[in-house]
Amino acid sequence: MQNGTSWQFDQLTQMHQRITALQQLAGQPDLVVLYQGRAWHHRDFLELSLRFALLAKSLGHDVRLYEEWFAQEAAWFCHYGLDWRRA
Repeated sequence: MQNGTSWQFDQLTQMHQRITALQQLAGQPDLVVLYQGRAWHHRDFLELSLRFALLAKSLGHDVRLYEEWFAQEAAWFCHYGLDWRRA
């Protein structure tokens, strides 16, 4: 069983739902998506994905696929000043 509180798992689930709803933002820096009453941009998607991977990793989940994707998108993370290597 993974470590963590029910609050952390709830957060992970909510983030996963958002990532799924916003996945068309991946690789689309000029796209804006309206979701849950908010305009989401490419940077928002990258930040959310990074937060998701960090929380998932802290709970003992395998985040290798995220790390591979982060490496492919490294230029965008750098462009927005996000440190993807901490995931």
